[in-house]
Amino acid sequence: MPNKVPRRAAERRRTPRIRARHDLHLQVDDQSEPVRATSIDISLGGIYCHVEAPIPLFTKVMLNLTLPLYDANDKRHVFRVPVEGVVVRMEPEDREEGRAEYACALAFLHGDPDVELVIAKFVLQQLARGMEADDG
Repeated sequence: MPNKVPRRAAERRRTPRIRARHDLHLQVDDQSEPVRATSIDISLGGIYCHVEAPIPLFTKVMLNLTLPLYDANDKRHVFRVPVEGVVVRMEPEDREEGRAEYACALAFLHGDPDVELVIAKFVLQQLARGMEADDG
């Protein structure tokens, strides 16, 4: 009997993601105080982060990303870009007593091509510089 190699689940992402740890503040539509978060990874399509409180699925949020980009002379420039996103996954979805953080996946709602370009350049430059890419 031939050895069977398990097939990897189909990849849903269209773009690579990189590990990127940043402190964030997510402005949720119906809340006056932003939700504190720490990013885990980022791609052109979205960001995965840990948040201090659960946010309902499909809620729109605003955040500012501060991303370094390098020019042809390897000079560092920092860009602060406003990004709108929507919560597509929250684990767990409901508040739990004693829990300090929740896993949150945000899909970016691209509207400004300049913002999309900065995020794409950041991811590609980090990959070129040897940052760890995460395909799955």
